[in-house]
Amino acid sequence: MSACRTERVLLICDEAYLMIDPNVPQSLVFLRNVEKRARKYEAGLVIISHSVVDFLAPEIKMYGQALLDIPCIKLLMGCDGKNLQETQELYNLTDAETELLESKRRGHALFVIGSKRLHINFEIPSYKFGYMGTAGGR
Repeated sequence: MSACRTERVLLICDEAYLMIDPNVPQSLVFLRNVEKRARKYEAGLVIISHSVVDFLAPEIKMYGQALLDIPCIKLLMGCDGKNLQETQELYNLTDAETELLESKRRGHALFVIGSKRLHINFEIPSYKFGYMGTAGGR
């Protein structure tokens, strides 16, 4: 990321829960620092996780919540239970936004850009699902 400040770089961290360990918080510190500095380097950071609760454990909340708060663009997809409750509180969701996430409809999401919030629907042709494999309950 820092080798050439004019080259656009995107760091993608999928299954981020694997980097969350209260006994070894260095990976969260690294991600938080990258998130704070990425724009200065023409870079971006994508953090993908199924659970906001993982980021909010008391031992790592200082770093984990920063990862959830700092981004100006967020894509929130269906959730329920404790994850829905934490997401609702963290982002001060309206009843309609909470219902959208709770419905867990495939392809529907809440897109947050700064203070704007949009209900979006990804329309993916069925033949493209073949590109995604068969894991994850598809």
